[in-house]
Amino acid sequence: YVYHSSKWMVAGNADSPVPPRVYVHPDSLASGDTWMRQVVSFDKLKLTNNELDDQGH
Repeated sequence: YVYHSSKWMVAGNADSPVPPRVYVHPDSLASGDTWMRQVVSFDKLKLTNNELDDQGH
C-alpha cells in the first residue's frame, strides 16, 4: 500500500506465502514435569530466519 492524496491505495502485488519450515526437537513433546527435572540453559542459542540454511532450520 501507499498513502497518496490522503488515502491508502494498493501499490503492487502481495508478498508470496512463506513455505512452512518446522523443526521438531526431540524433547519438544515433553511435559512440564520433564522440563522441570533438569536445568534449562539458554547460554548458547541461535535464532535465524536465513532461508538459505542447508539443513532447513
